[in-house]
Amino acid sequence: MNTGSNYTYHVVDAYNGSDDIFDGGNKIFNSPSSWGWKTGSALSKNDLNNINVHFSRSKSVGDYWAILTADRQTTNGTSYLDFELSQAGITKTFTAGKTDEGSFSSAGPACGRTMGDMLITVEYSSGGSIDSIYFYHWNIVTGNNSCSSNGNAYGWKQFWPTWDHDANSNTPKVAAGFGVSNSGTTGVPYGAYGNYTYTSSTNQFVEIAVNLSEVINTILSLNSSSPCMDINFESLLIKTKASDAFTADIKDLVDPIAINLNFGRAKISGTEYCTGTNDGDKLMYGL
Repeated sequence: MNTGSNYTYHVVDAYNGSDDIFDGGNKIFNSPSSWGWKTGSALSKNDLNNINVHFSRSKSVGDYWAILTADRQTTNGTSYLDFELSQAGITKTFTAGKTDEGSFSSAGPACGRTMGDMLITVEYSSGGSIDSIYFYHWNIVTGNNSCSSNGNAYGWKQFWPTWDHDANSNTPKVAAGFGVSNSGTTGVPYGAYGNYTYTSSTNQFVEIAVNLSEVINTILSLNSSSPCMDINFESLLIKTKASDAFTADIKDLVDPIAINLNFGRAKISGTEYCTGTNDGDKLMYGL
C-alpha cells in the first residue's frame, strides 16, 4: 500500500451553525453527484468537530491498518457515523457565485462510485451506546435502497471480513476491527466543542482500528469474477446520519480528504485493458 507523503490527519469541522452540512433528503446509497450541501447547523447528536485519521503498517505481521476517530456534540438518541473510501474520489464543489452552498462530484462509473468502494460504519443504538462496526462494499444489488446506472442497480452490500467471521456464519473468530469510546470525562490536546475535554457523557468520542489488509482481501475475493480488479482509494469522506436506519438522511460531513491508498499494484500511466480469459487474464497498459 502506498500512502504517499501524508498518512496522518487531524481535521477540525465547524459546529453550532457555521457548519457545512448536507442540504436534506440525501441518502448514503444515492450517487454522490446527486447530493447537495449548504452552510447551516446539524443536529447536536450528528454534529462533528474533530476527525483523526492515521494509516500505518504492523511491523510484526505486515498488515496495514487504519486508525479512525470522530466525536459528536451530544450523545442522546440513535445515531450513525461512517468513513467512505472512494476509488474515483469524491470532491465538494460550489454553486456558481455562492460560498454557502454546492454539490459533489465523482467520476465513479457505477452511480458515481466504483465496484469495491468501501464503507466502514459505527452505529449507536437508542440511548447513545455503540452498537457495532459494520463493513460494506459497493456492488450490484437487488431491491430498494439502490442507485440505477448502466442498466444495473448498485448499492452498499454488507460483508464480514474473512479474518473476522466464519465463512458461512456471523460468528466472530478474530476481529478485523476494534472500537472504543470514552467512558467518562476525557482530556484531549485539542479543542473539542469549546473545551479541552469530552464531558457531555460517555460515547461522545469514538476510535476504531481496522485491518485494511484483511478487509481489502475480502472485497477482492467477493469480486473474484473480475480478475483484473484492484483497489486504489483516492478520497476519504466522513459523514453522519440522523439514525442507524439505512434510509435515514445523511446530516453532517467533513470535507473529503484526498488520500493515496494503493492495494494491488502500482499505478502506471496509460490505458488499461484486460487480455485473456479466466486464469490467463492479465492487466495490460497501452502507453
